[in-house]
Amino acid sequence: MQGCFGTGAADAVHHILLPIHNDQLMGQDGSFVDTAGCHQHQQRLPLHNHAEVAAGAIAPVALMQHLHRFDQVRPDGVESLHVCNPLVFYTGDRRLASVTLPASLRWTGESLELLDQRRLPNAVEFLELRHWRDVAEAIATMAVRGAPAIGVAAAWGVVLAARTGEDLDLAISVLRSSRPTAVNLAWALDRMRACEAASHPIDAEALAALAAAMQAEDRDLTQQLVDHGVELLPPGCRVLHHCHTGAIATAGVGTALGVISAAHARGILRHAWLDETRPRLQGAALSAWELGCLGVPCTVIVDGASGLLMRRGEVDAVLVGCDRVAANGDVANKVGTYNLALVARAHGIPFYVCAPGSSIDCTTADGDAITIEERPQEEITQFQGQPLAAPGAVAWNPAFDITPAHLISAVITESGVIRPPYRDALLQLSQQRQL
Repeated sequence: MQGCFGTGAADAVHHILLPIHNDQLMGQDGSFVDTAGCHQHQQRLPLHNHAEVAAGAIAPVALMQHLHRFDQVRPDGVESLHVCNPLVFYTGDRRLASVTLPASLRWTGESLELLDQRRLPNAVEFLELRHWRDVAEAIATMAVRGAPAIGVAAAWGVVLAARTGEDLDLAISVLRSSRPTAVNLAWALDRMRACEAASHPIDAEALAALAAAMQAEDRDLTQQLVDHGVELLPPGCRVLHHCHTGAIATAGVGTALGVISAAHARGILRHAWLDETRPRLQGAALSAWELGCLGVPCTVIVDGASGLLMRRGEVDAVLVGCDRVAANGDVANKVGTYNLALVARAHGIPFYVCAPGSSIDCTTADGDAITIEERPQEEITQFQGQPLAAPGAVAWNPAFDITPAHLISAVITESGVIRPPYRDALLQLSQQRQL
């Protein structure tokens, strides 16, 4: 299979590939159906129905325990770990049973396996990282993305540095700078650095226990957040979502997209509208794929179509995630969120932000104090190496924007729903997390 991604320490990076084949579909009972030869294979994998998955019963799936692996060295010298057996997660055929999502990341005891989100929806591929610099590069290049997942991945990066006896301060500094806007990254690294095991003598096993606890905590807290979010939605609702905030963007069940999935599983959601989310198309590629896995009815729209959709009365609520919430309630999220909030306000539609406590930053006064990451202009001017813009065209590519607090109807957290004014409630929640 082509498209393996190498990183900084190429000799320490392995790739685990789960190819998606269109001629092999998963049947209702969890066995594979070979549509080309009409032969049913009795190789069964542990699956859950979409209600269990969306309602929060996702456990990290040990996919590698069920699939035979073999080593292969590519022509460029990078060693890869491939999975022989094809596994179909989503083919676009809604008549098929929904299936369990792959885990966003997992610790093997010696390495960190990350679901490479750059390869979705065309292939399910895991990067096996053995060096903290590879984790930093995976974060910077968005192989792993989603604020909660980034934080947990960075924590495991610190563990990798400790296991090899490297300078933890250097590792933490580089990991912290890999993406500046999501506060979850700094929050996770600060927890790792404050741990007694991070001081001499460094205890790698104790640090691994802390990283594992943070990963388990994210599973629990995202489920609590989702439960609170579902309670806000009316029966038969149609929800508009921006970017991607699903299970694979966290270590748990997701935030805003997790609310959408759970609402469908509980019979509340009628339909999900998904902004494609330029320029990296997280909505079209990741949100549509994840909801397809879970059997949630959804439609992708261009980012600029949200106003017309609301004008026609097709949207009952807007749900988004966030990368940082400032002390006054201003929110940093994927660029385009601010526009969406303005349109929702113009049409009287509630605009909800899903924010785990790790995304709340009461040390930042307001949105103007948040550093906005700017990414390469080629993400706009090119697509998969093919030019889109006129030769010589210059592009500006901020990855995030700021939505002011007065446009936000409520902030959904694991502790409950916060409504304006936000400052005191956010401060109280932040203090509770520090206890």
